[in-house]
Amino acid sequence: MKRNFCLMLILFVVICGCLENNPHEREIKTIKPGVLTIGVINSNAPPFVFEKDGKLTGFDIELITEISKYLGLKPEFKRYYFHMLIPSIKANEIDCAVSAITITQKRKQEVSFSRPYFETGQVIIVRNDSQINNGADLKSKKIGVLEGTTCEDIAISISKSAPLTIVGYKNADKMFNDLKNGSIDAIIYDEILVKGFTKEKSPFKKVGRRLTSEYYGIVINKDNKALLDAINAALFEMEKNGVYMKLYNKWFGNFTQDYT
Repeated sequence: MKRNFCLMLILFVVICGCLENNPHEREIKTIKPGVLTIGVINSNAPPFVFEKDGKLTGFDIELITEISKYLGLKPEFKRYYFHMLIPSIKANEIDCAVSAITITQKRKQEVSFSRPYFETGQVIIVRNDSQINNGADLKSKKIGVLEGTTCEDIAISISKSAPLTIVGYKNADKMFNDLKNGSIDAIIYDEILVKGFTKEKSPFKKVGRRLTSEYYGIVINKDNKALLDAINAALFEMEKNGVYMKLYNKWFGNFTQDYT
């Protein structure tokens, strides 16, 4: 009898442990009950976040939608300028944010990041007729960057040894339009995001090597560890069951597709 009781007690502990590690069984705190409110960039950042035929789509959109399903929540999107995504997380306007957001130590002081889900780096983009070939050629040039991004950090770092003019933008579309019309000489931008702007017959080209190596993560409020753990568990499950690779192959198997 005593032995059977011990076995039942062990079984109970094991079952409780399994339930604790299952995000479906946890109480996940969200701003709206039953809804995952997600912040995304309000400009086109193909192939991660962009509008097509009036609908929000892209790798990040489909990734976070799948995660929402895993958590049993309905995804709801709110759009912001990139530099406002983290402040909006901290102000509890949104539950999480996803828009090719690089994990950095500076940002980790303010918010939490999920496990990395994508690797990329910063590169230099110029017009096809430009004489700029590498970072050294940026001296005395006007360089466009998206405000609040690691692109801006890299430009500031380069400017310390090669004086240049940094032009900040809130919108990537405006930045690329200014590069096209000659208002700026070059852009520093995430390599993978550049694919959407440098497709076949594009007026732009990438020059030189990667300036950095970076990883993207989903941003969550530091006070919401249950949501962080649940999102990490969902990402792990998606990697294990092949859903992640299915999305990856869909969006990155052919970089020449028309994203815009």
